[in-house]
Amino acid sequence: MLMSYILNTLVKNKPFKYDGSVPEGTTIHYGTSSPEPITVTSTDYKNMLSYFHHKLVPLGAIKQIKDRPFNSLGRWIANNNITKTSIASYVAPILIEGGYCKRAPNNKRSVMIQF
Repeated sequence: MLMSYILNTLVKNKPFKYDGSVPEGTTIHYGTSSPEPITVTSTDYKNMLSYFHHKLVPLGAIKQIKDRPFNSLGRWIANNNITKTSIASYVAPILIEGGYCKRAPNNKRSVMIQF
């Protein structure tokens, strides 16, 4: 049975619910108008962690994919067909909570994540 958790997004500090874990995969429940939840599989997380291993990257929590920095978590999520929806601000706190990365000291231009 998957456990449910509540965390806050990194950008707007709004609460969201998710089920599961990084090793099991997660289902992220986001937004207020009850959109369909988004699933990030354990394989997605494994590939993400491998790709970003020891890197400092921008969060990239921007709605328009074309506006997300090329080396950002948000752009990687879209380019790897997980979802085109901007979920980096949800995925990052899940990774931080699990000890897989940390939020870097504030940058005036963008939120940075250290894997």
